[in-house]
Amino acid sequence: MTKNPMRRVPLSAARWTVLALILAVAVAPLRAQNPQQTQTIAELRILTDMTQQLQKSVNELSDAVKDLKEQVKSNGQRLDNQATQLSAMAATQKTLFDSLTTTLANLENKVNENSMNTQRLFSEVTAVQKTLSDLVDTIQSLSQAQPAAPPAGAPTPGGTAAGNPPATSISADSPTQMYQDAFGFYSRGEYDLARKAFQEFIDKFPTSPDAPSAQYQIAMSFKNEADVAQDPAQRASRYNDAIAAFTEVVTKYKDCGCEPEADAYIERGLSYRAVKQEAKAKEDFLKVQSEYTKTKSPAWENANALAAQALKGK
Repeated sequence: MTKNPMRRVPLSAARWTVLALILAVAVAPLRAQNPQQTQTIAELRILTDMTQQLQKSVNELSDAVKDLKEQVKSNGQRLDNQATQLSAMAATQKTLFDSLTTTLANLENKVNENSMNTQRLFSEVTAVQKTLSDLVDTIQSLSQAQPAAPPAGAPTPGGTAAGNPPATSISADSPTQMYQDAFGFYSRGEYDLARKAFQEFIDKFPTSPDAPSAQYQIAMSFKNEADVAQDPAQRASRYNDAIAAFTEVVTKYKDCGCEPEADAYIERGLSYRAVKQEAKAKEDFLKVQSEYTKTKSPAWENANALAAQALKGK
């Protein structure tokens, strides 16, 4: 039977001793180097841990930077949206402010216009009072001039029997009656008839103290129609007619020292303003102020106040 070459051969004691020495010699350097290697390994482990912690910190910092970028982007968009909203609000507020300014300006003009209309109405009432006073004076004069009553049964000059007093009505040719009739048409808004009646009065009594007032009322009838006209063309036409009639007052009765002349400048200025001729309107208002400053006449005093309001209102 052949021997197996790989079969273990029992080691003798001597062989064990030699093997132990060889292992001792081989292991001795390893033991000498083991503390240094252990320390190095430990330091490497520490560095590895530090590297891992550093990498973790870097990753966290990178995530934080990313979040910060997102927040900055979001804040930027929010700020842009807020800026857009603020701009829109500012534009809206400006529009409201402009609208309010325009409304206040229109209201002020309306107040000034109402004040002027009130003053004009006062002037017209004053003119009516003067006319009534003249009418009373005329009646009294006719009453005083009335002849004594004829004897009973005797015929009167008009063929009236005694006991029937003669009529005391004013003649149709009386300037006071003609003016009063014309003003009656004007007061009722019958402007066509008023203009014809006033013109007839002027033609028949050109030197009457009421002639300037008659011409002034003709001009005012045109302006009153213009103020309420709805059609722009008709409105402009009536204002131009009024301007021509007021011009007749300030030229034909220039330096009369009467209220119609002063008021005509005011109303012509307002008519010029209505047809967008502001330079001419301002010229009329300044003319009134100049005349009042020069004369201090009561006839120009009220017109001077109206001129100041008109200039301030524009």
